[in-house]
Amino acid sequence: MPKSTQLIVVTAAAVSLALWSYSQYSRSKKKKAVLRKTLSTSSADSPTFYHQPSPPCSKDDDMADFLEGDTVVLDDAGVLAPSVEEVVRVANGIGVSRSVALKLLSDPLPKGWKACKLVELSHSEDEMISGGFDIHSVYYFNFDSGESSWDHPLVVKYKGQQDEKEKQRLKNIEVENQGNRKLKEASIAKKRERMERKLSAISKKPISLEKMFAGEDEIVITSKIIMDTFDINNDGVLSKKEFTNGLRGVDPKSKVGKHLIEIFGINWRQKKEVTTLFKQIDIDGDGSLTLDELTRYVEKLDDTADAHRTIIARRMSSVSDETKEKAIFDKFKNESGYLEIHQFEKIMKELGSELSGKPFSDKQCKRWATKTMKKLAGMSEDEYDVEKGVTFETFQSLTASGPLFEICTKRL
Repeated sequence: MPKSTQLIVVTAAAVSLALWSYSQYSRSKKKKAVLRKTLSTSSADSPTFYHQPSPPCSKDDDMADFLEGDTVVLDDAGVLAPSVEEVVRVANGIGVSRSVALKLLSDPLPKGWKACKLVELSHSEDEMISGGFDIHSVYYFNFDSGESSWDHPLVVKYKGQQDEKEKQRLKNIEVENQGNRKLKEASIAKKRERMERKLSAISKKPISLEKMFAGEDEIVITSKIIMDTFDINNDGVLSKKEFTNGLRGVDPKSKVGKHLIEIFGINWRQKKEVTTLFKQIDIDGDGSLTLDELTRYVEKLDDTADAHRTIIARRMSSVSDETKEKAIFDKFKNESGYLEIHQFEKIMKELGSELSGKPFSDKQCKRWATKTMKKLAGMSEDEYDVEKGVTFETFQSLTASGPLFEICTKRL
């Protein structure tokens, strides 16, 4: 190619490059002029802005290099018509209907807020999304506070209000549950108090053995009282949990506790013993106790006591009362001619074990023996000498009560 031709081509290329550079410079200068004009007229209330719009990210944010470019305010009126995609996105994001989402996005923005758009991004929106940034080139900027957000301010406010309502709802539920627990505890306490009054009315002497095997009417009444007290949900049956919690909630030293010990003959503090007792009462094995099952169990204990009484009566049928009493007293008296309490305890322990089918502790037997001897003899604390024992004359008054006479006769 001739040198003249080469010179012409090079010159033409240089001119074209210069023209292109100038056009780009003019375009950029024009856009910046538009931006300055927009910022200076975008708010009638605030003609001068103290904050320049910027997207919601810091210089150290990984997103910062994606967001290089100019910003323009989209709508001086403060309202940006939402797209269908944005309505759906907001509705799904905060869990509201599309109509509510549309209203939130269509209402005028709060004071100071404007919708802004990034222009001439260093990366396309698709590249930003593929890079893991779920953002939009439109964001919201508060020209009064300098705050910026990718989410619509009204949507943010609405979500905050809903979150507060949910917190308050959960708090109210917790308060209500606490109140219900207190009411339930008070209700259980009242039931136990009522049970104690009723059981006390049935048996004025809750530690006496003759009351342990009451007549049929008293058995039914006692069973109903236990059912009414332990049946927390009032469905007419006792679940294993209700039965276990009912027993464990009773103080063994209280009147109710002592009476229940007489009825069931177990230590309900031991889970294994309660489980065994529950299975014994649950005749049909359906995992719940009915009033009929509870009554049958207590009646069974009563039948066992009657059987022992019949045997005792047959053994003593040919012996006069005075001879019986003397024979019993002579068998257990000490060298001084007194019947000591520890001997009487042995009688009570053997009888209790035979009637219930379960071993009785020494502490139980001592309590039974002491209180029975006191109460059946009509003696006060001062009149009774535990260490010394009782004379034959006192023993005669004890055996006159019947049950004690049968108890001691069985030991002959």
